[in-house]
Amino acid sequence: MKLKRNNLIIAAALVVTLSSANASAQRQDDDNLLQVRETVWRAWFAGDTKTLAELVPPETIVMSGGEEKWKHQADVLRTSAEFHANGGRLVRLEFPRTEVQHFGDVAIVWSTYLPEIEVDGKRSSSSSRVTEIFVRHRGQWTNPGWHTDKDKTIESRPRTGPKARTGSRWIAWRTHSGCRSSGSVGSTAAQRAGARSYTKGRAMARRKGHG
Repeated sequence: MKLKRNNLIIAAALVVTLSSANASAQRQDDDNLLQVRETVWRAWFAGDTKTLAELVPPETIVMSGGEEKWKHQADVLRTSAEFHANGGRLVRLEFPRTEVQHFGDVAIVWSTYLPEIEVDGKRSSSSSRVTEIFVRHRGQWTNPGWHTDKDKTIESRPRTGPKARTGSRWIAWRTHSGCRSSGSVGSTAAQRAGARSYTKGRAMARRKGHG
């Protein structure tokens, strides 16, 4: 009886030890997974197409809220380079809530995200949700797909006119996929021209005693 009790104690101790080891390994794996997730985001904003090409494979599929067209790796690389070339930069990046599901070498990451960017001296923040797919390939997590909700602009400053929305357009252009059409980039020049016209009109009105 005593021997049987000792065997049960030893077996229970082994179960606890193995469970603890598995939980620790899972946490470590999740830490690595989320580090890759953040690397992909920051690489896009930085125009680091080399890192993106390593972590976002050719078979990548991207769906962005408010867009009918699906995007692929080439679109992600192109729009990342365009954002960086046009002077866009990341100021802050947060993931207020993240949950991870594992299915063997596949992980699904559910998150809310909050980026703040700066374009042409104007800062803007937005928030939304994203579902990302990660696949472990040869020991390395890769990010072959994601879907983002349509973003919600939180703040855009400074405002250059009553309808200025430069920041929100750039946030929408990004929506993690980095896959808004390049037409949003071209709109920046038009927005600057509109701001100049608005400022000029205000100055003329003041001179005429109407502003």
